[in-house]
This record gives sequence, structure tokens and C-alpha cells, in this order.
Amino acid sequence: GYTSHFKVLYWPLRLLSKNLLPFVPLGLQARLDVVPVDYVTESIVRYMKLENKPERILHITSGIGNEVRITELLKDAHNIAQIRRRPVLPMFLFDVLRQSFLRRIFSKEFWQTCDVANPYYYYLKGTGVRFDARASDRALAELGIKKPVWQEYKKEILSFCKRSHWGRRIHQPIHTFYE
Repeated sequence: GYTSHFKVLYWPLRLLSKNLLPFVPLGLQARLDVVPVDYVTESIVRYMKLENKPERILHITSGIGNEVRITELLKDAHNIAQIRRRPVLPMFLFDVLRQSFLRRIFSKEFWQTCDVANPYYYYLKGTGVRFDARASDRALAELGIKKPVWQEYKKEILSFCKRSHWGRRIHQPIHTFYE
């Protein structure tokens, strides 16, 4: 769960922990393709050590059908990291709200926060790219690498968020190097 910076997956969760948003704009089918960096690193290193390796592109991702639904991630963040639950507002309603006179209901700070979170818009909407990782999974399985699933490592990641106070108190891990 360790990270030296709170970007990518951690940043939106940190934003939610600050209680700046009264709701989460979200496409109800939205998913994230999340895997731990250890899995990615091990996959790359083992593959690169192969002699006579075939030239191919490996999608070292969770892959279609193994992504975590953002609604599930939010539920886990509430249960494990004690992020306050917020109602989900379907993304199409958020888009209407943003363009209508009703936007005045919310503060300037709220809309500034939405603007800062804009790079995550298509993830939250649920229209992001999905990866077919089946061929990569088979190649990695031949190397003895099993893809982890969110249920196996979510507690470690979300507990780290809480322990580090969302990046405000990060202690460097002890590194062990292997040959």
C-alpha cells in the first residue's frame, strides 16, 4: 500500500477524505483498472529476464472483467479508511447541473474542486479505455505470476492511506533488494 506520493488512485480518495464534495458524480458502471505496483514490477522483471522472449506487448493490467467498480471502491474506502459516505449523483445529472442556473447552489470552492478533478472525468463517467489482458495473463502465468484482484490488496492500500493521514505523514519503507 505504500506510495511516496498521493497521485492517480490516491488523489481522488484524498480529495474525498477532505469532505469538500457533498456527492460523488459518477457513471454507475464506472470501473478502474487497478493493480499494485509490485505486480507490475515483478511482471516486467521476470519477462525481461527471459532468454529468447517473443516480442509482444503485455497489458499488465487488471483487464476486462477484473476492474474494480468505483462504487465498490467508495464502499471499501468508507469501511477501511473511514471516508464519509456520500450520495452518488449520476454523471449525466452532474453535467446538467454544471451547465444550468442551479450551479449557483454550490460554492465557488466546490466548482474549483470539480475543475481540479477534471482529469478524472472520463474515469468517473465510465467511458475510459478497457484492456483485454487475457494473452498477457497467460504469458505471465507461464512465468508463475498470478494477477492479484482488488479484494486481495484493498485493505493494505486503504489502511496505508489512513495511517499516513492521506500523505501528510509518510515514513519511508525499509527496502530489501534481491538478486
